[in-house]
Amino acid sequence: RKEVFNGAMPDAFYQAFNTDNFLCALATNYGPACFMNFNSGSYRVHNQGIWSGKSEIKKLEMQLDTFLKMKEVFQSPKQQLSIDRRIC
Repeated sequence: RKEVFNGAMPDAFYQAFNTDNFLCALATNYGPACFMNFNSGSYRVHNQGIWSGKSEIKKLEMQLDTFLKMKEVFQSPKQQLSIDRRIC
């Protein structure tokens, strides 16, 4: 939803690595979101990429860091629960 981008982004957004998760969460401030179980895009995966070149441990650490930053921004109990479920 383009309304998400009308204002300033939270500072934590610029510190997060997985900004796609952040953008989806910001969009839910303007309406519901859902999981669509199909491939709607594609990425070229190679060992020189900023994501695929990382170890599985490093990827998990980066995801956790993003979720913790999101918890600082999204304060409603429903948002907190949703983020907590992604962490656990």
